[in-house]
Amino acid sequence: MKLTFYGGTGSVTGANFLLEHSDEKGESVKIVIDCGLMQGVEPSNRFNRGDFPYKPEEIDYLLVTHSHIDHIGRIPKLVKDGFKGRIISTPPTKDIAELLLEDALLIMQHDSNRDGVLPMYEKEDLKKTMSLWTTVGYHNTVDIGAGLSIYFKDSGHILGSAMIEITNNSLT
Repeated sequence: MKLTFYGGTGSVTGANFLLEHSDEKGESVKIVIDCGLMQGVEPSNRFNRGDFPYKPEEIDYLLVTHSHIDHIGRIPKLVKDGFKGRIISTPPTKDIAELLLEDALLIMQHDSNRDGVLPMYEKEDLKKTMSLWTTVGYHNTVDIGAGLSIYFKDSGHILGSAMIEITNNSLT
C-alpha cells in the first residue's frame, strides 16, 4: 500500500489523499480520500483551480469522510476533470454535501459574473457528481477490490462524519 498526501498538510484545509494498493494477484485499486477546497491561505486559488497531481480518470473510488467544504469542495472539479469512479460516504454526508456544493456553485457563478473568471465546475458537473455518489451506513463493510474492504465508523465530528477503516483482507 502507498499513501500520498496531496492536501490537508501544512494547513488544515484542502484534504486530499491518494491510497494505491495491489494485491498478490495483480489486481489494483486507487482510492482518493476527500477532495476539498483549500481555504484562507495564499496559494488557495492556484491549488483549487490547478490540475490534480494524479489522473482523475485512473481513480476507482473517492471516499468522503464528512461534508465540510475543505473535504468536498473540489469533488465536482474532479468529476469534470475525468473521474468516473464511485463516490462513497454516509447518507447524511451525501445530503449535506449536495446542498453545500450547490451553494458553492452559486457563489462561483456570482464571482464569475463579477470578475469574469469561469467557475471551477458547472451545474452539469454537479449533477454527474451526485449520480456517481453512493452511500453506506455506519458499521457496514463494503468490498472494494484488490482484497480491500471499507468500514464506516461514527467520528462524532459533524452529522454523517465518519472514520473510514480500510482493511487488507489478505492479511486477516
